[in-house]
Amino acid sequence: CETFPKSVRFTFSGRIANLALDILELLIEAIYNKNKKIPLTQINMNLEKLRVFYRLAFERKYISSKQFEYI
Repeated sequence: CETFPKSVRFTFSGRIANLALDILELLIEAIYNKNKKIPLTQINMNLEKLRVFYRLAFERKYISSKQFEYI
């Protein structure tokens, strides 16, 4: 996130970090929830959002192609 320009560092990269934490929380919920469909559906949606954010970061050259491939 340090490679992001200051103008988007706390909004764009902050949203990416929040989504990642949301996914982690939902994974914990899915482990202990009898009905796993709801948290797993939310995880899938958040993963798709993350993909879009990372694709935008790559297109705007906030991250390198090597970083994008790693992600």
